[in-house]
Amino acid sequence: MRFACPIRFGISASFLAGLAVLVGCGPSAEQKLIGKWKADIDKEQIEKEAEDDPGAALGAAMMESMNLTMEFKPKNKMEMKMAFGPMNISIEGDWKVVQDNGASAIVELSMKNPNSDETKKNNGTIKFVDADTIELVPKDADKDSPLGERMTLKRVKE
Repeated sequence: MRFACPIRFGISASFLAGLAVLVGCGPSAEQKLIGKWKADIDKEQIEKEAEDDPGAALGAAMMESMNLTMEFKPKNKMEMKMAFGPMNISIEGDWKVVQDNGASAIVELSMKNPNSDETKKNNGTIKFVDADTIELVPKDADKDSPLGERMTLKRVKE
């Protein structure tokens, strides 16, 4: 009987260690974010919302021609590129995960103004829809913004 207790303890300890490894095996929010993402703009929804508002119709036309990509790089560097027809804007900055909740994360973005030395910080929630889709919800989401209260981004596979 004296040997049964250490064996039982050994099996229980092994089980708990294995369970801890399995729970901690998933990629971190940082690992999931690294890569290039392209905004998936719902043009039909934008057009529907713009039917009765001439100003919104102009915004919808601009949104339809917009191409937006965000690249989360290692060492917490990032680059956002926007193209509206012939106009291209590239903004560099930093990012960091403030809180990793598994299925979502709170991320701080520090974007440098390309025309000055000013840096603007924004917090937002990123929801991991699947391995290749995220939803970005700014902390102060603006439902009147052309992008709406959230932006869906798809991973660019190169």
